[in-house]
Amino acid sequence: MRPGRSKGGAPSVDVPDVDQLEAARDVAALSRALGYKGDPEVRSSAAMALGKVGLPAVPALIAALGQRGPDTRYGAAWALGEIGDSAAIPALVAALTDRDGDVRRGAGAALGRIGALAVEPLLAALASRGTRATAAEALGRIGAPAIDPLIALLVDGDGPVRRAAAAALGGIGSSRAIPPLLAALADRDAEVRAVAAGALGAIGDPAALGSLIDALGDRRGTVRSRAAQALGRIGDASAVDSLVTLLGARDRETRACAAQALGRIRDARAVQPLLATLRDRDGVVRSRAAGALGRLGDSRAVEPLLAALADQDGDVRWDVIQALGEIGDPRAVEALTTALGDRDQGVRQAAREALDTLSGAPDRP
Repeated sequence: MRPGRSKGGAPSVDVPDVDQLEAARDVAALSRALGYKGDPEVRSSAAMALGKVGLPAVPALIAALGQRGPDTRYGAAWALGEIGDSAAIPALVAALTDRDGDVRRGAGAALGRIGALAVEPLLAALASRGTRATAAEALGRIGAPAIDPLIALLVDGDGPVRRAAAAALGGIGSSRAIPPLLAALADRDAEVRAVAAGALGAIGDPAALGSLIDALGDRRGTVRSRAAQALGRIGDASAVDSLVTLLGARDRETRACAAQALGRIRDARAVQPLLATLRDRDGVVRSRAAGALGRLGDSRAVEPLLAALADQDGDVRWDVIQALGEIGDPRAVEALTTALGDRDQGVRQAAREALDTLSGAPDRP
């Protein structure tokens, strides 16, 4: 070990020399270095070193998952994932309930790296509220070996388990999951329907279009919103008319998601409806409409966007300026120059960036 120094220059506690300990394959000392409080880089280096040491380090790392410091527990989980020994699975599954969020996520990531041998314990962990989300994320990382068991869980009697399974299948992204996820759009639990819609959007297969368009008429706003987002991710113009209709929905989130989806699809039929949505009663919806118009890049939006620079909501003005920068029409220069004096610092910065963009834009007729 090399001596450390206090702020006054006097020797303090010894700083572990991780490189030397790794070269000596000193598992015990490296495990102690995981808990070194003086320097987070030492803890990080010790975790990486133990991961490189491999199997001989596994017992010590499993023990370190029970140590007091969360940095130690996180480093141990990371190293166990690097090593990939199935002997660590029970301890890592137990760490999914750790009181520290980073440790929980680290344990889930480690289980995901261990792979197929972790599938069954992770499926069991889906039944517990405290471990469900992290276990589902880990199953999504494992990929193909988890698909069939997750599909089977889409008809589990517990709604939260069905939700977690649907989310994990979306993370995996396999087209094999499309038929059961389409069936899940009719689940009695609205949250399951919403997660299934999101998963289908993550997979991005046009085979889901018809069912997702139907889901835009769901009685629950969360389902309509997730279906709109999914259609935006798939990006097929056959959804435009239905999404335009949704711009008039009663709830804000549905209108906002519909506007965003139309921007992703980039079909010119959406320009006029989105221009009308710039006058929506809700600022979030107006912002999403402005962003969508920027993505569409249609010069018909320039004058209405310039008028929207007078919006009282700073977030809306920011999105309007972003849109004008994306469209790149020099008609915006004067208004953007005025916006350099906006009362909102973020708006002023956005105006500077948009003007920089426009400075190289060719004149338009």
